[in-house]
Amino acid sequence: MTLAEKVSMLARHQHVRELVLSRWAYLPAIPRLNVPAVTMTDGPAGVAGRLGQEHRLPSPSAEAASFDTHVAQLYGTVLGLG
Repeated sequence: MTLAEKVSMLARHQHVRELVLSRWAYLPAIPRLNVPAVTMTDGPAGVAGRLGQEHRLPSPSAEAASFDTHVAQLYGTVLGLG
């Protein structure tokens, strides 16, 4: 990665959704390296895709407080599918 590409992965960029939701952050894609664009938000745990393809999960601390390794494995599986 070039220095500019590395810095772009650390800096917050303006995104269209910021006009609607104030807590969105956007990292631009780096097509040359096949790195996809990433949109992040403060909010519920889980993975959000296109509308209707969201996987909302309980907070990670609630999952950890269960002390159930099966629940933890399922939690990770859902995150991995997103």
